[in-house]
Formats: sequence, structure tokens, C-alpha cells
Amino acid sequence: MQKTLTIFFIIATIFALFSCGGGITKENSLGIKMIEIPAGDFMMGDAAGQWDEIPVHNVKISNSFFISQTEVTAKQFGEFKKDYRFAGENYAIGVDWYEAAKFCKWLSEKEGENYRLPTEAEWEYVCRNREKFGVENMLDSIHEWCSDWYGEYVDLALTDPVGVGSGLTKVVRGGLPDIFIKEYTYPEKFYYRAANRSGIAPTFDGFTLPALTQIQKTATQDSGRRLPKLAGIIYDDLNFKNVLALYPLPFVNSSALKWIDHNDWAAKWVGSIIAPISGEVVFRIDSDNETRIELDGKIILNSERQSARVSLQKNKIYPIKIYYTHNGGLSRLKLYWSWKNQDETIIPRMAFSHSFEEGKAVKTEYLKSLFSRYVKPSIGFRIVQAPAIKSEPTQNELPFVRQCIKQEIPKPNKIRSKPYFRKRFLHPVPPDNSDKEEIKLSGLHPSLGGHNHHSALVVCPNGDLLAVYFSASFEDDPEVLLMGSRLRYGADEWDMPTPIIDFPDVNDVSPLLWRDGNKIYLFWGNIHLKGGFPFQWVESTDNGATFSEVKFPIITNVSDGYAPQPISSVFKDKNGTVYLACDGVGAHSFLWASKDGMKTWFDTDGRTGGRHTALVPLKDGSFFGVGGKKSDIDGFMPISISKDKGRTWQIKKSIFPSLGGGQRPALIRLKSGALLYAGDFQRKDGFQPAGINERGAFVALSFDEGETWKIKKLPGTLKSSKEETAKEMKGRTIGYVSLAQSDNGMIHLITSKNSPALHFEFNEMWILNRTKKISEADIMKSTAHKITVKKDYNGKYPDGNIRVKYKGGIADNGKFLLDGKEEWFYEDGSKKYEAEFKLGKKIGTEKYLLHSGKILWEINYEKPDEFTWLQYWRNGKIKSESHWVDFHCNGIAKHFDNKGTLVKELAFVNGRIIK
Repeated sequence: MQKTLTIFFIIATIFALFSCGGGITKENSLGIKMIEIPAGDFMMGDAAGQWDEIPVHNVKISNSFFISQTEVTAKQFGEFKKDYRFAGENYAIGVDWYEAAKFCKWLSEKEGENYRLPTEAEWEYVCRNREKFGVENMLDSIHEWCSDWYGEYVDLALTDPVGVGSGLTKVVRGGLPDIFIKEYTYPEKFYYRAANRSGIAPTFDGFTLPALTQIQKTATQDSGRRLPKLAGIIYDDLNFKNVLALYPLPFVNSSALKWIDHNDWAAKWVGSIIAPISGEVVFRIDSDNETRIELDGKIILNSERQSARVSLQKNKIYPIKIYYTHNGGLSRLKLYWSWKNQDETIIPRMAFSHSFEEGKAVKTEYLKSLFSRYVKPSIGFRIVQAPAIKSEPTQNELPFVRQCIKQEIPKPNKIRSKPYFRKRFLHPVPPDNSDKEEIKLSGLHPSLGGHNHHSALVVCPNGDLLAVYFSASFEDDPEVLLMGSRLRYGADEWDMPTPIIDFPDVNDVSPLLWRDGNKIYLFWGNIHLKGGFPFQWVESTDNGATFSEVKFPIITNVSDGYAPQPISSVFKDKNGTVYLACDGVGAHSFLWASKDGMKTWFDTDGRTGGRHTALVPLKDGSFFGVGGKKSDIDGFMPISISKDKGRTWQIKKSIFPSLGGGQRPALIRLKSGALLYAGDFQRKDGFQPAGINERGAFVALSFDEGETWKIKKLPGTLKSSKEETAKEMKGRTIGYVSLAQSDNGMIHLITSKNSPALHFEFNEMWILNRTKKISEADIMKSTAHKITVKKDYNGKYPDGNIRVKYKGGIADNGKFLLDGKEEWFYEDGSKKYEAEFKLGKKIGTEKYLLHSGKILWEINYEKPDEFTWLQYWRNGKIKSESHWVDFHCNGIAKHFDNKGTLVKELAFVNGRIIK
């Protein structure tokens, strides 16, 4: 009897069984309280939510399960991972999806029960009833991993769904992973709903700055050494909290320095000043906003007292501190002195210095502040105790930019010996410069935005052109994603754009494409993600059909402020070191470098003379950069040259006009060995330096490593998509431009900030040729008229089954063009896609079919450059219908619900809804 009572007491103590709203609660050996959730069903999604929360569909949870009352705590996770880096937090954060899954496996083995992450459906089911069930923190704490791959909902009733079968991101629930900057499309509270969906790559665990300990290891022989300038930090707030960059100050004269280009900011400088005389010195401050100066520990100047008399002793060094804030408008900061028989003058640079210890303290403060601002991630997890779910995943349809991609390496087009120039519309309208209603009603993916910017371009190994832009309604929105478009080898028209990369509810920006051999790399940044890395990337060995898991860099040092924004340049030096250009802070850029095959990366230390600098390696091993924006020398763009692999930069004046907001130059090395530059003749505000008389955009060739340039105006460009900017600029623009070159020597240039974005194709012969101008109508036309010899081609699956069949040949303009029927098949032989081409242009009907045989979308080409686009729900009912002329939506566009009932129709004219 005594033994029975003891066993009962132990069981009662360990499991602490009691009744609550959700049923039984029990506590495991780690002290995790688990609440029983009954089986049930609910409507998943939100018809008034974001696009990825629809269609709202019925979900049945067929069995009860236990879920943890709160997220797993840092202490509990530390039992599994002894060296856990966030051990001081309340809940486990900075844990990637795989570690969370390993914790569940470890706990399962420890407890003898099956633990796992909740499915997305289980999480939402509990969240909708959290108060009733007694589950805590689901919408007011950290964010939480779910077991599912992120994918679009299907318009079907589901039982115990487990999401799609594969993907790039895992579902994250419980709020907004981004830092909320401004209220744009949705208010912040909108993201804290039971139906709201987010997603992050499962490899994401949050960035940790590496250099904090390195500062303490600096050689002790530097102690006591004095260095020129005042040591300082600039902040992007007015409270001296959010650091932007280290900013040493040689002397206090904003008019004579490359001053900070930022709206609201503050700065703090420390160091010493050497007294010019023995006697009374008058100090005077001239500033636009709140300023405080401390000399020898006493406040001598501030906004209420702008001059002061101070007794000094000649050649004595006095400690000085300067605090300054700037709140909009023109920034101004100048410090003067005068004394008897000496007129007032700006205090010269030789008067200022700082000690090694002061510099070390400033850098330590900077890095610690940077650590607290950027590093702390917000994703953790809670656990479920229940058997594994046996349901089959739903089918995941990849966007068309990643579908039906030929893997065969084509025979290149003939290299043209005559000048060639061609212009195409890269994007349709919508989405460029369109609102959400126009985008959705036209039939484009509802996640796309009207602000499609920061172009990236690569020529794939198979000859396709792949272009990627970030797509947004507003640049700081969490909804910003990467949008891809493809010009397939042999086709004469770009496909409709689709999403290509997205961390849902995370601001994805600054795409950069790079090809190294037969591998393609896509880099990008997350400028607002809590715990975000300086950059990340994916790799593709099949021309962008599939991507690797997202790779986050291991950073070994950070020398100065940085922005998580790749620019447009990646290259290797002769030793195989990879260099990636990214924005610094303000009007600066720099290089991340990797010497070990991109396993680890380091900051090369130096900063260039402009933001968005475009860079190439020169033949002598030095690095050559042009631009980019928000900096100039006499109105001209700066050139930055590094002879020590990016550690230091020499800045000098170029012959190219400076650029401003919404502009970014491009620079590449051509196969001929020449350098090619592209940019605008005028700045965003219309400014041009002396001697520049043309307006619009241009390209320039250099055959002597950037010493001299041959310039040619680019015909067929467009004005800025914003009317007010176009008026101010007084010239056409190519915006954020990108360049690439095909194996046959053809050069490709794509633009942004136009409506629509443009694609120009030309060769070196055209740049060097000085013949008459081409008309706007002619440059939009293909120069192909016939194909003399046409061949049949096919591609096969590994088992020998036909994957694709198509026809094509070399046209009389020297280009390979598709001509005839093209068909794609699933592995079982069922039809996947079909189209018909005539000299590279689509004719007849183009259609894409699901594996079930149902048509997902089809395009009927009625006339040259005119088509009707039909899309269907998975149940076969029509979803949308739109009509297009010259890549602009025109005529009546219709949208239907999943029962085929018309819910909205509006008229378009030239890409715009008639309001």
C-alpha cells in the first residue's frame, strides 16, 4: 500500500495533472507545461487579410494533441545545447528551424514521448482559441517556427494538413519578424492576428557580430599613442542610441567635409584640442540645431550659449567632446576660435587629436550598440506532443520563372560583325507603377507591387536572361519581395513576371545576380529583419529552376557601419577570393570578401567615395569603382581605386555626371577586355556639372582601364515613372541600371524607375559606330525575317522519357530563334506546357497544365503584340481574364471567385484602370 501511494505521489508531482480550458495539463522533466487541445475543425485564413491568407478553407484537426503553454525557454533549451548563446533571454531565440526540430527529437528520446513542432494549421487552431485553451504568448511574445514549408493555400477542405512538400522558407507565426519602421500598407497590429503568416529560411538563426572580442586583443604597444582627428559615432536617431557608423572628424567645418547625408541624425565626437596661446581664447559655434561642446569637462557652448571665453595654456592638450543633432533641412556645423590680435577662423585640423584609448572606447561603444540593434533575433518555438501526422503534403506549384527551363547548353548565336541595337519592354504594365487593385485584376500575382526597383541581371548558362527586381508598394513594407522575369533563349519577348524569392512579412531588397561558370548566385538583403544578416544568397546549378537552401554568411569581422544591401558587383581576383560590393553608411560602399569558397566573409575595411559604387578588378589586380550616388567632386561622380584589395581607396574625379536618389550606375568588363559603363547625364534634381550638355542616359567604353572613355547616348529611354521626378530631372533615365553580356558578345542593359522597365540589347560595334539615329519604332522591331534551316530539339529525363520538344534555327539576323511548337511533359508523360513560336514570337495558344490535367493558365495570341490571358482555380473554374496590347493591359478585366462567379470587372486603358 505504501509503495502504491509513493508511485502515485511521484506521478502527481511530475505531471501535475489538473483540469483547464483545453483539457489536461502536464509538466515534463524540463518543466515545460503541456496543455491538451481537443480535436475540432475551423475556417483557416482570413478573407480580409493578406493575399496569402486566402482562400479561406475548412480544416479538420482529427485528433487531440498537447501543446506547450509558452514557447520553450532559454533555460530549457540550454539543457539541450550547453553553449547556447542567448542563455540570458527569457525564451529561446536565435534558434534555426533545424535546431528546433533536433530539440524535439532529443526531448522525444529523453521522455519516451513523440515531440515535434506544431503544424501551421495546429498553431492557428490553437491561437484562435488561446484564451479558452489557456495557451499563452501566441501574439505578444517572440515569433514561432511551425513544421510546414511555406506555400500558397489551396481552395480545398483539408484534414490535418502539413503544408506543401518543399520550399525555400518554413512558416513562422506569431507576429512580424521585421522591425516596424512606418505604417504603410498595414498598421503594425495587423500582423498580430491568428491568421497572419510569415516565413523565414530554416537556416536562419540570427546574426551575431564577430568583432567585439577582437577589439580587446589590439596590441598593447599602441597604448598612449595620439592619432589625428576626433573619434566619433553618428546615429540615425536624435537620442544617441541607434548607431550608423564610426565617423572620425578631422576638423569642425561641415562645408569643407564630405558631410553626412541623412535626414534625422546625431553625432558624438571625443578627443583633444591643443591650445594655440596662453591666455583667453574665444570659441564660437555655428550650427543649425542642438549642439553641446564640453572642454576640459565643462560645458562651454550649447544652443543657448553660442560663444564663450576660455583661459588656456599654450600647447596644453585639453579634452573636448562635441554632441550634435540634426533634425531635417540643411545640416551645418562649424567651430571657430579667435584671440587678441587674431581674427576669427575655423579651428584647423592640426589642433585636433585623440588618444588610442579614446578611439578604442568609441569603437567598442559602436560595436556594442550595433550588436544590440542588429543581432537580437525574434524567432523561437513551442512544441507539440503527439504522434507524427501522416497526411500527404499539397502540391507546390513553382512560379513560371522557375518552370520549363531548358538545361541543354545552346549553340551560341553568330557573333555579329555589324552594329546591332534592339529595345524591348521587360515588364508589362501592370505591375510597373501600378496599384494593388490594378495588379490583381490584371491577373498578375497579388504579392507583386507597383514599385519594382534595384534591377539585377544575369545571362544563364543555357542562354536565358534572368532579371530580378525587388517589388513593393512601399520600400520599407514587410511585403517587399523579389520578382523575377525571364527572356528564354530563342524567344523574342519576356515572360510575365512572378515572385522568385520571398521571406513572407520580411522586407527583401537589393537583389544581385552573379554567374561563376555554370553556377548562378542570387544575393539579397533584409534591411529591417530582427537579427538579419548583412546579406544572404542562394545558388542554382540548373539555370534558376531550383535553388539551394538559403546560405547566411559567417562574418569574421566588421570594420565600420554597413547596410544589408548588396549593390551590383561580385567578382573573383586571381587568387580565387570572392568580393561582394555592399552599401556602407551614407555616401560610401565597401567590399565583403571570402578566401575560403564563401564559407566565411570579412569586411575589407576601406570605404569608397560613393553609395552604390559599381566595381570591377583591373588587369593589374587593383579594384576600380565608379560612383555611385549622393557624392560628387565638382559635380562629377567620384572614381574609387584600391591597390590593396579594398583596405584603402584613392578618390578622384571622373568625367561622368554625379547621380542622386533613384539612380545607380553599372560597370562591367566585356569579353573584349574593354570596360563598359552605363548611367544618366543628369542628377535626379536636374543638376549637371559644367561641360555636360546632353540629357538622358548613355553608355561608355574604355579600352585603357578607365583612363579615357568613348560615350554614346542611349536611344529609346523613358522618363522617370514618377511625374514630379520627371519634371525635376528634365531628362530621361535608366534608374538603377544593370549590365550583362552573352557568350556571343551581345550586351544587355535593363532599367528601373521607368514605366515599364526596359531591356536594351546591343553590341560594341553599335557603341563605336557613328551612323544616323534609329527611330523609336524601328528599335522595338525584330530584324529577323526568316530561318533557312530549322531543327528539332528535345530534352530528356534521366530515365529517357521526353521532358521537352521544340523547334528553332538561326535566323537571317544571326540570332537563334524558336520557331514551331514547344511542348513540356511531366515525368509520367502527361502534358505540362505548350506554346507555339514564329521567329521567336508566340502565336496561337500558350498554356500551363497542372499534373491533374487541369489548365492553370492560358494565353491566346489573337494578333501580333495582342493577347488574352485566362487563369483558373485548381478546381477548373475560371479565376481571371485580361486583355493586353503592347504589354499593357487594355480592355475589360474580370475576376471570379472559386465557384466561377464574377466578382469584379473594370476597364483598363494603357495599363491603368479607368477610375
